[in-house]
Amino acid sequence: RKDTVLELEDLGNDEKMKESGFVVPQAIPSHSWLKRGVDPGVNRYGIRPGRHWDGVDRSNGKHVKFLL
Repeated sequence: RKDTVLELEDLGNDEKMKESGFVVPQAIPSHSWLKRGVDPGVNRYGIRPGRHWDGVDRSNGKHVKFLL
């Protein structure tokens, strides 16, 4: 039976990776809505800002009257 857990090399501390800008910071920035205690904006999918949405409203405002 094969072991399904993959052993991947941790490249996070590699200097070449840091110099290239490839390493993505994992900490929550101080300007984040999570640290400021502000409610995220309303969106039609109900997605909270995070990895999949940055919280910026890029709509033309047409659907706002249906959400509120």
